[in-house]
Amino acid sequence: MRRPHAYIYVTLVALAAALYPHPATALIAVAAAYLWGRWLLLWIYGHRWPLEPYREKVQIGQYPAAYDPRRRLYHVLWKAEPTRSEFGISAAQTIHEMYASLALQSHELISVIQLGDERFIRYSTRIPDESRISHVESVLRTYFVLHRDLWVSGRIRPRRWLYYVAAAPLALAPIDPAFLAVALILLYHAHHIRKWYREAELFFSFEAVSAKRDVGTSRQTLELYASAEASAIAKMEKWAVVFAPRPERSVEREFGKAYESPVEKRSVVVKLHKASQLLERMLKHDERPIYMQVFGSQDLATQLEIRRDPWRTCCSGRPAAHT
Repeated sequence: MRRPHAYIYVTLVALAAALYPHPATALIAVAAAYLWGRWLLLWIYGHRWPLEPYREKVQIGQYPAAYDPRRRLYHVLWKAEPTRSEFGISAAQTIHEMYASLALQSHELISVIQLGDERFIRYSTRIPDESRISHVESVLRTYFVLHRDLWVSGRIRPRRWLYYVAAAPLALAPIDPAFLAVALILLYHAHHIRKWYREAELFFSFEAVSAKRDVGTSRQTLELYASAEASAIAKMEKWAVVFAPRPERSVEREFGKAYESPVEKRSVVVKLHKASQLLERMLKHDERPIYMQVFGSQDLATQLEIRRDPWRTCCSGRPAAHT
């Protein structure tokens, strides 16, 4: 289960538990509404219409950019036409070369987006540095013919019926006054969503997203499935791949506890095996661990487990899967 969905379900269970008047259940319901109520409302609205973060036009030197004030992210977009014809595993060396040349920092993301017959590359960063953008552009021009573009958010705010959904717990206030506090908290989240999100155009939204959080495995297995997965994803009308650098300390934290645990546990043995494969790839092939997320227009039963998800496709920020 993906963590955002787990929090949504915990919130629903907490609200149901508050039907039994008790100080403990009331406190849990209020805390759940405060911590995860916004995700719950986004998930509900996402089933009706996709949302996207609000982005406004700004200028970074000579580069037009879209600024996301809630996440404090600057997005620079190019329409891209590849200068090389490579596909599947045959393109692995070129991709590694390009990724190493980009030298992405922890506050940066790169997205490759295919919409119909048009392909875009988006560079996202928290630091609006014109010289850094110029460097990224020069690296990308080695592999693509670039044309500067701009992608701001739509103008339509989320509909006001979201307030009625948020106020629904008021009907249960006679059972437990805690539901009054829950409703007020959810109304605050609804106001936040109307301020910082906009309805996305359907052509620019994605219905499915990769659900696999860990695709790290042996290089041989990745090479075996890479061509088939790339071919299946490329047949979609629209798809996108977002990737960002994964700090080495996160790798150390993930697998460090496994080395300190009793190795007779099956889960520990699996983690140790994955750690050895990842370290082998990093040392032997000079690979760098990354965060990655794949978006598509339909479900796809591949190693990445691409599934329909109205919450993640609308509201995801940093990639969740890693390799």
